[in-house]
Amino acid sequence: MDSYFSGGGFPIAWYEEALRKDARFALAYAGLASAQLRMYRSTSEASWASRAVAAAEQARSLAEDALEVHLALANVYQGTGKNAEAIAELRRATELAPGSDEAYRRLGRAFLTAGRKEDAVKAILRAVEVNPYHWVNHGALGFAYWTFGEYDKAAEAYKKIIELDPDNFGGHNDLGTAYLVTGRFGPAAAEFERAIALVPNPDAYTNLGVARAFQGQYAEAVPMFEKAAALRPEQPLYVGNLGDAYRWTGQDAKASVASSRVTKARWRPGSAGHTA
Repeated sequence: MDSYFSGGGFPIAWYEEALRKDARFALAYAGLASAQLRMYRSTSEASWASRAVAAAEQARSLAEDALEVHLALANVYQGTGKNAEAIAELRRATELAPGSDEAYRRLGRAFLTAGRKEDAVKAILRAVEVNPYHWVNHGALGFAYWTFGEYDKAAEAYKKIIELDPDNFGGHNDLGTAYLVTGRFGPAAAEFERAIALVPNPDAYTNLGVARAFQGQYAEAVPMFEKAAALRPEQPLYVGNLGDAYRWTGQDAKASVASSRVTKARWRPGSAGHTA
């Protein structure tokens, strides 16, 4: 076990050593659970999921009133497909710490997973109310509105991200996607350009290509799709968009090469999840 690392933060062995010294160290169990969950996500081995759940539940049994324990257990439950149980833990977390915007934000995400629109928005709005200066809360709100097709409200939330953090490339990209799906192609392109200037990334490049194409600027769209595909050549989305762009501009040979690399690719509007 000592060779396994959590994928970020402390290695699993660190938590295990802490528990050998103090078997009732609840936060060490919570940390161990999070590390084991990361191992499960990276390996898909069911044994890691079982260990993560067991460690998180042990943490709760030792420190039922600790916010961090309930957040860790909720994370493990969500990561192992137990969303209803995660909601219960996050409700408890908000009861224990009504001033925690993280608890409300994560509760909103759990409701979002369950398709409970009103509950999701209500919880995330509470997170925004608790801490209106944390851009992540506005990103979560925007993503919730986006998920339920309320793109104008999503745009307002994404604008708030940029107001708080002008150099947030994800905020610019997400605002651009909200503009894009509501037909505001010029403003969308401007936001994607700002995102690219901050952090060149395939999402913004391919979205800018789509915006240019919707404006009828097919020749200008092609290099954007080429850059997206060059950054992530293994992703069918970007390569598929590039193939379409080549067809639009009469470059049939190049289109055939691109099409041979994918079976079917469609544009996926937005990257709102990135800032949530």
